Amino acid sequence: METNWKTLILAEFDKQRSLLHKRDVSFYQLARFERAIEKIAEHAPQCDSCKKHQVELSEFVPDIAKHINGSAKQKRRYENEMEKLIKHLRLEHQVFPAYYQVYLITSKGFAIGLAVGFLLAFLFPAYFQPLWISSTIAGLVISYFIGNAKDMASRRKKKVI
Repeated sequence: METNWKTLILAEFDKQRSLLHKRDVSFYQLARFERAIEKIAEHAPQCDSCKKHQVELSEFVPDIAKHINGSAKQKRRYENEMEKLIKHLRLEHQVFPAYYQVYLITSKGFAIGLAVGFLLAFLFPAYFQPLWISSTIAGLVISYFIGNAKDMASRRKKKVI
C-alpha cells in the first residue's frame, strides 16, 4: 500500500513540478519536500501520524503548483505543510534536515564560547580582547566538529531529509 501510495504521489508531484519555473523549484525546496514524502511513506506502516500526513498529502500535492504560483496565503500553506512534515519527522522519527546538527550545535557553541570569553576577560582584564576572541573562535570550531560528527552519523543511518 505505502509503495503504491508513494509512487502515485511522487508521479503527481513530478507532474506538478513540471508546471513550475526552475527558480521556484529551488527556492521552495521541492527536492526536500519530495524526500520528506519518501520518509513519510517509509514510516507510515508504524506511525499513525504518518498515515494522517499521507491523507493530507494526497489532497495537497495535486494542487502544489497552485499553492506555489498563487497568492501569499497559498504559498504560506505550502510552507506550513512542509514545516509540519519536517517537524514531525524530526521529533518522532529523528530524521533531520541536512546540516541541522551543525547549525544547531554551532550556534550553541558560539554562545557558550562568547560567555566563557567574557567571563575569562573579566577575570583577566589585561587580556580582554584576546581571551574574548579566542574563546569565541574555540567555541565555534569545537561545536562545528561535534555537529558535523552528529550529522555524519545521521547520514550513515539514512536519517537525513
